[in-house]
Amino acid sequence: MRLFTTWAFALLLGSGAALADTWPSRPVRVIIPFAAGGGSDVVARPLTDRLSRNLGQQFVIEYRGGAAGAIGIEGALKAPADGYTLIIASSSPVTVLPRLRKIPYDPERDMVLVARLGDAMIGLGAHPTLAANSVGELIDLAKRQPGKVAFGSAGLGTATQMYGELFKLRAGIDITHIPYKGSGESLQDLLAGHIQIGFESIIFPHVKAGRLKMLAVATNQRLPEFPDVPTMAEAGVKDFDMPLWQGLMAHIATPAPVVEKLNAEVRKILAMPEMRDVYRGVGYLALVETAAEAQARMRHDIALMAKIITDANITLD
Repeated sequence: MRLFTTWAFALLLGSGAALADTWPSRPVRVIIPFAAGGGSDVVARPLTDRLSRNLGQQFVIEYRGGAAGAIGIEGALKAPADGYTLIIASSSPVTVLPRLRKIPYDPERDMVLVARLGDAMIGLGAHPTLAANSVGELIDLAKRQPGKVAFGSAGLGTATQMYGELFKLRAGIDITHIPYKGSGESLQDLLAGHIQIGFESIIFPHVKAGRLKMLAVATNQRLPEFPDVPTMAEAGVKDFDMPLWQGLMAHIATPAPVVEKLNAEVRKILAMPEMRDVYRGVGYLALVETAAEAQARMRHDIALMAKIITDANITLD
């Protein structure tokens, strides 16, 4: 029996390696579980373009938004675990959503994080008509007019909601949360003035163009592109560290040699100076990590977000 088991395991490893040699031999579907135009989209498009060129097969993006990313991820995980259906999504449906809602997947049981692609550079953006030009003035306004200031997010249970909820907790204010089907939709309403503020990575080009103003950055240090914009801590809001990243994911049963091949290709692409510039231009710092490093960070952030959700008493009710 032991001889048969050893032989079967060796055969499985050999078949996986053979699959990696030929993968991809047909187009690869990449599901983005949010609406077009959001953070996952702006990170995915330049990466999939480069993967298509480098690997000789089309990496085709499919948008499947809803339920804060859960619908698209569930659909992707129902596909065969052969490396031909991938997911590019923010950390929200992996590290946040499972703590707030019953969802049909367990990130640690059902998914492999092939690679973290980029850490978000989050800014607190505001519509130009908002009667506040600093975080302090925004807090004063929210205290004078409880519930009047509205912030948008990519949906219930997303990290962009968590930024707003943490701001409410740390500043002791009452602002209204407006959930959307993705950051792209939230951004459009922020640009139109239907909501007043939002914590996003995709606001930076619009701040540079003068269509939005930025009151603070939710990072530990000021950004070189916006040297005059303070951090949330400098603006008086302490303990505001919260991770948000974009990741490339697959079914946990995807053959390990395929995962390693894809991770190696992604690392090569994200190490390119031109790709790092592209990511920084849309509000992300490109990451170059092994699959094991990415998986360890995912487990760390799941535990961290659980603590934040508990401390802030965040629910989806």
